[in-house]
Amino acid sequence: MTVSIEEILTPQQADETSWVAFHRLRQLAFDEELGQGVRQVTPENALKAERSDTMFATRRWLAWLDSQPVGTAVLDVNTVDDPTGGFVTIFVVPGLRRRGIGRQLAERVRTGLGQETTRLVSEISTPPPSGDEMILTSPSGAGAVPKDHPGVQMALSFGFRLGQVGRIGHYEFEDPAVPLDQALSEARAAARGYEVLCLEGVPAPELRDDLAVLKARMSVDEPVGELPRVLTQWDAARVVEFYSGQAEVCRVFIALAVEKATGRAVAINELLSSRSLPANPLYQWDTLVLPEHRGHRLGMLVKAANLQAVHAAVPEARLVTTFNAAENQPMLAVNEALGFRTHHLAGSFSITREQS
Repeated sequence: MTVSIEEILTPQQADETSWVAFHRLRQLAFDEELGQGVRQVTPENALKAERSDTMFATRRWLAWLDSQPVGTAVLDVNTVDDPTGGFVTIFVVPGLRRRGIGRQLAERVRTGLGQETTRLVSEISTPPPSGDEMILTSPSGAGAVPKDHPGVQMALSFGFRLGQVGRIGHYEFEDPAVPLDQALSEARAAARGYEVLCLEGVPAPELRDDLAVLKARMSVDEPVGELPRVLTQWDAARVVEFYSGQAEVCRVFIALAVEKATGRAVAINELLSSRSLPANPLYQWDTLVLPEHRGHRLGMLVKAANLQAVHAAVPEARLVTTFNAAENQPMLAVNEALGFRTHHLAGSFSITREQS
């Protein structure tokens, strides 16, 4: 079995053969993770997203076997906040796993790393462990992944260590745990000193400083287990740049809890919708309540309000997906009260590279 691996450079046109083959496998990966056809990916949309991204530098590799594409590797580097770190994703078509293709892809990524890359993280999607499986428990003790899963085994064989287990939750608009009107009404009753503001796209100038505080605070408060914590710096200019960049390929819906006494935004929830593929699942991005304002159900307030707003704006989307650390019980409780259900797990593994 002879496997050849090529690096896929960003093409001029989306119909370039290797680019199309690469995204055909990305579609297979999404189908396996989320269900057949739940999330669509197209070479055209992927190229547009690549060109609009000013934060991440991405390298891609494609494995071929007898002229058939059989595996992919991706290395993402956050050049703004974490230029010495990298995020690695490996995928091999299901029928050819445990035959060394994933290892060859991983080796190709490893040999292509520059000296500046000192840390790597890889997220492995797995089903929840069954009762009789051997498990690998996260360092926090919250959450575990099946130890014999092919992706877990490969990560361990390369010296990666499990740093955190996350839950990927799904919310179906047709099957909520509680009607959104009711959830919003109950949250408002507990948050009498606050009002909720929903908007889309780049926030107004008077909101940008508060958004910068909330976005920066996310990097401080978000549970990361034993993964490297990457602190981010935000100001009003970065807020504009970030949301303007997202608007190229996504509609970004923001819900803010605003303290009536001060007029300051103190909690946020974000939902992202694909512009060209509106039936794709929405992604719930950041949710944060500033520490001094917790205990007033503001998390529920911004989540319920944003779900209601985005469902009215993008009725084609039937599903919302989100990631939560298994140890983040307060946020998981809010999600579960709304109707998010664990669909699968994400084991996040990391390694620190030895420098020569």
